[in-house]
Amino acid sequence: MKPAKIALCPGLRLSAVDLATSVTSVLGIRGAGKSNLSAVVVEGLLDAGIPCIVLDRVGIWFSLRLAPNGRKPSRFAIPVLGGEHGDVALLPTAGTQVAEALAASHGSAVLDISRFSKAGRIEFATDFAETFFEAKKRSPGPVCLILEEAQRYIPQVVRFADSGLPRCLGAYEEIAEQGRNYGVGLLLISLRPEKLNKDVLNLSENVFALRMLGVHERKAVAEWVQEHEVEGREDVKNELPSLPRGRAIFWSPVTFGIYGKFDVVLKSTYDAGKTPHRALASVAIEPLDLGKLEASMTKVVEEAKANDPRALKAEIARLNRELVHNTVFKPAAPGPVVEKKVDVPVVPPVWVDEVKRVNADLVHRTDRLTKLIDAQVGELCAELSKLVHLGVELAPPVTVRKPQVPRPMLAHPVPHKNFVSRTGVHDPSEVSVGNSGLRRMLVALAQRPRGLTNGQLGVRAGVSSKSGTFSTYLSRARAHGWIGDDGTLRRITDAGLEALGDFDPLPEGRALADHWMSELGGGAARMLRVLVEAYPEALSKVELGRRAAISPSSGTFSTYLSRLRSLELVEGRGEICASRELFEVVRGGGLS
Repeated sequence: MKPAKIALCPGLRLSAVDLATSVTSVLGIRGAGKSNLSAVVVEGLLDAGIPCIVLDRVGIWFSLRLAPNGRKPSRFAIPVLGGEHGDVALLPTAGTQVAEALAASHGSAVLDISRFSKAGRIEFATDFAETFFEAKKRSPGPVCLILEEAQRYIPQVVRFADSGLPRCLGAYEEIAEQGRNYGVGLLLISLRPEKLNKDVLNLSENVFALRMLGVHERKAVAEWVQEHEVEGREDVKNELPSLPRGRAIFWSPVTFGIYGKFDVVLKSTYDAGKTPHRALASVAIEPLDLGKLEASMTKVVEEAKANDPRALKAEIARLNRELVHNTVFKPAAPGPVVEKKVDVPVVPPVWVDEVKRVNADLVHRTDRLTKLIDAQVGELCAELSKLVHLGVELAPPVTVRKPQVPRPMLAHPVPHKNFVSRTGVHDPSEVSVGNSGLRRMLVALAQRPRGLTNGQLGVRAGVSSKSGTFSTYLSRARAHGWIGDDGTLRRITDAGLEALGDFDPLPEGRALADHWMSELGGGAARMLRVLVEAYPEALSKVELGRRAAISPSSGTFSTYLSRLRSLELVEGRGEICASRELFEVVRGGGLS
């Protein structure tokens, strides 16, 4: 019977399935114990019978197959693909084939991409993530993807538009958001948490924080702690620099409900990253039976060989040598001159004149038809403009009004740092919403009085609607009577407006368009600008992708489009059009 829990530290035993299918971050500087902690997690998952797939960027995870001395096999017969110790070779273009094979077999593997170029690592990681996640949707089951140096695949800043990183980021962000539904979890290992994408880091349900010295690194961890409002958030920045090697601060506010400092146990396999003893791993390991996977990659290998520049140059040189050796140049003997008669048809001049006359008449008719169409289109646009402006003038302005609630005067009012009433007198009985994700949720609802679904609310507030944090905030707001439910819509109540206090309503006119494009940024902003400029024309996904310079078949395109729909900025399924509401606001001001 395989163990159901993993013993990571004395006093810390976690459910293997829950840990495998959630998003967990292991953060710390070099030498703090990240690799050991991550290996202990993976060993526990493998002992529990849960598949683990390691995307190894540094080339050390082959050590799972070795005993601590580096000379004998360990209890884990996990395949290693690529790298110096791989059972089979691995190519940057083989991500799709490897993903399909692993998804079909429900197996574990170490994918050593340490010898690839930067572009090759991104290409493999992207193809693998997209294909593997789609395959797991058809065949769900617990599995944990381990990303070594995770900030390289899901960065906060994408510096080069053509680097392939936007597509890679979109693929892993989708897994972080929806992976639990199909049993797919992520273990993110990073020594630069400030470089890790904030949206993905905020989706982490569990965080192991080891020693950190840098100001930016500690700030990134402290912001995650404050966002989740857990114990220890006040002292985390000061505690991180003094943590000894192997001691981690562990937070899991929802999945496990744990906060504390723990000393991580040592892993039971070889430490390949320990300097200078890495040379001990030169022992030969018997290759596993990977014939089926190797056969599925044959086509990729053959294509790589066929396109190898060195092989092509060698073949060209060989053909040139054969051509020079076998070709004999012989002057051709002059032959008899043969005269040949050629009949050239002569076009009568009257035919030429007729063709010119018909052509001129056709040009004249085309010009008249073009002018007629332009005039009718101009009239239609003028009428449409009148209707649009008439609709805007008739529409009553939307004003966010906070009701004045009579309050009893206090003999000794006490000022509060987070809440100031509209009258300037503080009521200590009020419960402050603070400055967390809950406040952002209330602001989003106040800016949209007609209500939002959970998904729309999560996007506008920057809190995943599928996370435990979102559910906690929603329950808290309901308990205080700040949010009311109307079927699938959530609306802010008068009590919620009063508790929220002052907030900034959404801008109007040109400022509204600039606001959304500034908030979205990147490809999503480009897609919105294209749709607004094309309004009222609806665009197909192919045309939208072409104009916005984003492949419509990519996961990034789908992610951006889903976000635009959640924000109610676009309409339509087969063909996409800018929201009429947004267009009526933007049209008057135009776009820069």
